[in-house]
Amino acid sequence: MNGLAHSLPNASWQVTVAMLRPDCFRVTQKTRYIALYLLGFAALGLWHHLYFSYSVGEYVFFKNGYDEDTYVLFPFGPAGFRPDRMLSGVIVSAILWFSQESYNITLMVLDTLLPPLIFLAAYYAGAALFAKFSTRSLFALVLIFATDLFSLGRVASYPGPFPTLNQFKALVGDAFVPPLETSYLGLYRSPEPQVSYVIGFLFIGLILRIVLRDAEKTTQREVVKLSIVQMSLMLCYALVSYPLVLWKAWPQ
Repeated sequence: MNGLAHSLPNASWQVTVAMLRPDCFRVTQKTRYIALYLLGFAALGLWHHLYFSYSVGEYVFFKNGYDEDTYVLFPFGPAGFRPDRMLSGVIVSAILWFSQESYNITLMVLDTLLPPLIFLAAYYAGAALFAKFSTRSLFALVLIFATDLFSLGRVASYPGPFPTLNQFKALVGDAFVPPLETSYLGLYRSPEPQVSYVIGFLFIGLILRIVLRDAEKTTQREVVKLSIVQMSLMLCYALVSYPLVLWKAWPQ
């Protein structure tokens, strides 16, 4: 018994040493590329604020969307409480509290932190479909910029002679073409749809993992994670969250 008691500390020490070996913290090439993506999205998000501050000679935020400052001033909706603004409202309120009501810091933090999280969530969704890192990355980039690339409503994406929604008005009339042309990328519109993109892409990734496997192989942990993400999704921007929930409920 004494020998066993003496051997237990030695065994636990050996396990601890094994866990602290460099092999356990090995950084792979894939990890480096993902880190570069994250740093790139964060740098782009912070850069336009810093460049604008330098251009005007004072520390101020750059407004991508015309109503970004409105939804930071009224994080739960300008007309009162909106359920689909609850999650983003809580996040904005928390950042405002930590930054002592600084709207400049709040918008800069949102554009620096949320785009990398959006990429991670989109990559997570792509990892459920593809095995190769390059294919997952391409899928994530296409998913992130899909609304900018395929809506024909982003003059930031197609500034040249490429057909846009505005040009269709000459064919069918103003009544049938909504005024959706914008000069910014949806990825950097704060706080929505940024928050909804993170939750929505996580939701897609979880659903794909469950659907593409046999129902018997779904673990209780996956069901709990899906339930938490789905509840969070119901508190996100309606134009992003509700179509995803309807897609999940659609008969397979």
